[in-house]
This record gives sequence, C-alpha cells and structure tokens, in this order.
Amino acid sequence: KGENPYLRIPYSYHLTCYDWQQAVQEVLKEERQWILKPGENTNQGRGILIFRSSKEAAEHLLLHPPTHESRSFLLQHYVTPSLYSLRKYDLRCFILGLQIGPCLRFYWYEEGYVRTASRKFSMKGTAKGIHLTNDAVQKHLKHYGEHEPNNKLSFQELDKYMLNNETFSLYKDVLPQM
Repeated sequence: KGENPYLRIPYSYHLTCYDWQQAVQEVLKEERQWILKPGENTNQGRGILIFRSSKEAAEHLLLHPPTHESRSFLLQHYVTPSLYSLRKYDLRCFILGLQIGPCLRFYWYEEGYVRTASRKFSMKGTAKGIHLTNDAVQKHLKHYGEHEPNNKLSFQELDKYMLNNETFSLYKDVLPQM
C-alpha cells in the first residue's frame, strides 16, 4: 500500500547470440531473482524459467546460451508483483492495428480482462503455478477456478479491489499509461 505501481517495471536484458556473455557478467554483479522468457515462437508459458539467484541464472545461460541468430531470450529482474488476494495476476489488453496506405492507426479496446493465479504468491518457490497466470498452466492445477470462474476477473473487479487495498486505480493510474 502506498507504492508507486510504475516502480514495478523490471530491468531487462534482451539476450542474443551476439551479446549474451556480457549480460551474464552484469547479472552476477547483483544478487537477485530472475525470470527468463523465450524471445520467439512461444506461448502458454513454455520455456519460461524462474531462478532464485543470479548464480543460478548465469549457470543456466552458460549451459543453454542463445546460439543462433533466430533465437533470443528476455532475462528480467523478478520484481515483487502487485497482488490480487495474495495471488499474482496479469492484464490482458487488446489493440487493433490498421494500415491503410502509408497511414498506420492503432485502436485500444478499453475493456480487457485479468488472469489470476490459483495459488498464493511466494518468492521462495519457482513453481509455474505460482508465477505464471497463463491458462495453459493454471487449468491443470487443483485450485483452478476456486477463487474466480476460470481464474478471470473483469477490469472493474480488479479496480474495485485496488481502490480498497492499494493506493492506485486501474482506470485512473494504470491503464492511461499503457
């Protein structure tokens, strides 16, 4: 409570076959937890790894570096997320992009939805069910749908929770920045 929600944007490294070694050296300078995400052709939480230490992240990258031009990774500080009822969530937003001749336009759909985790958040473990809100991960868990139908909330439900439990509003503070 009282925290600026925009301070939760993690420091990130885009790792390619050309520069990953330098990032490994940077990672080892500061002890933190990390999340590694594949850069291309993935969805449903596939290939995402959580590391409890900088050493663990560096060791993994040394054993499994991005070795081809068409393969990259995104390595991020794992920040403590904003929580909904002690569980992690993410926002699903929709944008339509159109190009007519040289004119490019984007349209933001004002309502999206919120995906929630089934389990209480903890930085101690690395289980995907705690850290990833993807349906492909959550739907196989014992507590899927126990808190919200299909682990989904509306923006209105999240905003009401934020107004009662945080010091910021989804509609007034978060969405206008997106």
